[in-house]
Amino acid sequence: MERQAQYLSSDLYSNPKMIEIIQMLSINEEKAIPDEMYESVMSDLSRGVEPILKVLRDFDDAGAYGEKLHPREILATFDLGFIKCIQLCLKHIGDGAEIQNKRERNGFYPFDHLPSSASIYLSNRMENSVKHIKDDRAEQSALAMLVSLAEVTRNIEQMEKAVEASLIITEGKVTELTSPPIPEALAAAYQEDGDMDKALHYYKLALEGVHTFIMREKTDAIVLNACLITAMTDRKAALRTAFDYSPFFSDAQLNIIPKPSRSLLIQQCEAWAEELGMTLSEARRILTESQEQLENSEGLSSNSNNTIEEKLRTKGSSATIELDSNAESASSFKNYQCIENLNLKEKALPSETLTSDGHRPSKKPPIIGGRSCGTCVIM
Repeated sequence: MERQAQYLSSDLYSNPKMIEIIQMLSINEEKAIPDEMYESVMSDLSRGVEPILKVLRDFDDAGAYGEKLHPREILATFDLGFIKCIQLCLKHIGDGAEIQNKRERNGFYPFDHLPSSASIYLSNRMENSVKHIKDDRAEQSALAMLVSLAEVTRNIEQMEKAVEASLIITEGKVTELTSPPIPEALAAAYQEDGDMDKALHYYKLALEGVHTFIMREKTDAIVLNACLITAMTDRKAALRTAFDYSPFFSDAQLNIIPKPSRSLLIQQCEAWAEELGMTLSEARRILTESQEQLENSEGLSSNSNNTIEEKLRTKGSSATIELDSNAESASSFKNYQCIENLNLKEKALPSETLTSDGHRPSKKPPIIGGRSCGTCVIM
């Protein structure tokens, strides 16, 4: 469906009504576009397959149902494809896409972007269609679309319903049926709202999918943010998470293109290892060894615990891990910014006093120690 939508969306750029919509949103991406304009585009998309759609509607009206597929379900999957076409056509319109790129360069999970009027129209259309889709694969694609559209307007309720419906199909796990951005987008939304427990729960589900080689385009951002939340209470656990799931340290997702979050994660792991009195390679060796001991024994003796803790306090080899030459480098976490600061001049409240470097005053201490900007909070 993705490939077909990409093919159709290339033709959509020459559609007069779509050109008009693009021009209006390019001037002001928050402009309310009448639903009738989107309906006209949907009608044009369906014109090429109208004979098929007419037969399906006739079957539905006559009550002629197949043994495995209902005509209405097939009509809904066509609708899903048309919705995907419009999403692909408009996803880079306006400044929102660049804002998400800035988020990613600064370590935040990058949400999918779409002008809000398109997101609202497509969400309403998608909710009407998904009710008729029963095939698991098609339903998962539809639910993922609902989550992606809800990212734009931060409609957490819509995201929750879609994610939970998806997890019911896969018995609570992320499997090859689970389409991104389920469940990582919901995790990021909770993280942005400050609900770290729920955020970490859904990040962990996404990470388990990474472990079973389920493709995730935003793997680096998922691992980094899961580690940052974990590090708020347990630096060692955060390092273990990085060592287990990051493509830099493990065999998971080796074929994905390194994103900025990967080099930021490496820097952060170096800082956490330094807090524990070790180099990164030492921390990796010792924590991996301790994890293997835990897995090989129901309970470690107090002597074993003491041995591990002693290793964590004692420096061993002086070797340090090299930055991935393919990863985008970043000077330090001083480049981290609060999410609201991506467009400070436009978004700062008049009552706020900004520091000399353009940041908002911190309301709580940063979670990453000496490598962080003293006036920024990463979450």
